Amino acid sequence: MGIARVFHNGPGQLFQTKLLARCPLLTRIGAPRSKSLFSEPRSPLLRRGGKSKRWRTSAWHYVNIPTSQPSFDEKRDGNDKNNVIDRTDAFEHLLADRTKPREARVEALKFLVHLVADLHQPLHCANRADRGRIDTKVRMPGSRAINNLHAVWDTTLLRGYIGDTRTLEYAKQLNARIDEQPGQKWQEGGPEELANEAHQIAVDAAYNGVPQQEEPVALNDEYVKINQPIIERQLQSGGIRLAMMLNRCLSAADKK
Repeated sequence: MGIARVFHNGPGQLFQTKLLARCPLLTRIGAPRSKSLFSEPRSPLLRRGGKSKRWRTSAWHYVNIPTSQPSFDEKRDGNDKNNVIDRTDAFEHLLADRTKPREARVEALKFLVHLVADLHQPLHCANRADRGRIDTKVRMPGSRAINNLHAVWDTTLLRGYIGDTRTLEYAKQLNARIDEQPGQKWQEGGPEELANEAHQIAVDAAYNGVPQQEEPVALNDEYVKINQPIIERQLQSGGIRLAMMLNRCLSAADKK
């Protein structure tokens, strides 16, 4: 259970129904009324491998902003627009365009749910020359098992926080703890600003206390404790930003 899965099944579903006033999103873009975003089969475009170039979308899920740099630079980090910032922006515009085919807009909606989650996983927006954080090996407190830092932030830390709580119940708890003031602030900024924010969190928190070395780094209890509220805040802000983005897309489409 990782950040993306919790976001899709938890906050993503919550904000579809609550903050979007129970708007049946797929119906808004011409999909059958009986289907919702979360019951639609996964688009083949979400697959990250495959023989056809059309399926090779891995680079769309992250952006390699060096930890030595303060923010995204299109020339340095853009990878010919194959990155989570540019693809999020492209799918947002596609979803808002009522002249596009229904199938393309449904697919854009699915990608947006996924990519907004990626934008809020700090290690999808930073790179320390460690092959997407995969080469940074770590051990969790009290464990001899070796993992990589990316997987720890994608799955391990969150699983420890959630325990046996069901995903949607956990999302409801997060939603109940959102204060009005930060909730309003989270509605500001586009994909590049969100990526820069996540990048800074990676530098200040995810990589903090994790030196570059060949031997696995033993994470301590303090690392786990400190980063829980950070991960939860990313889930909360991501849900609100997804709702804001979808409302903006569909409002723009209604005006055309």
